[in-house]
Amino acid sequence: MATEQNFSQFRLGEDWQITIQCCDSSGAALDLTGGDLKVRLADFDRTTLYLDLSKAGGVSITNAVQGIGVALITAAMQRDAALTAQTFRYDALAVLADGTESDQAFGTLTAAPSLFSAFP
Repeated sequence: MATEQNFSQFRLGEDWQITIQCCDSSGAALDLTGGDLKVRLADFDRTTLYLDLSKAGGVSITNAVQGIGVALITAAMQRDAALTAQTFRYDALAVLADGTESDQAFGTLTAAPSLFSAFP
């Protein structure tokens, strides 16, 4: 069941952590054992996809039975994707072991520059 979660506290050059608990439509935790959590980050207009994360890179399943996964967007990933200070959109999709897919979260993520990285 997709829920909206908006984030505004992120700074460029710092690691960003997004924790998502995957649930079904009744609110029961989805078991991610043998499954995956996919997270995509795009510009606000959804015309440019910057990051496409999964267990293969960027996502860790921290408690599979409780359906909890964490997307970690490192400073190096931000540099490689040429992210700038702006408001992004993200979506998260759970993929269960049997291949069933379930939208889990969506929203905005605002990244601001740090005065420590913007000024010498």
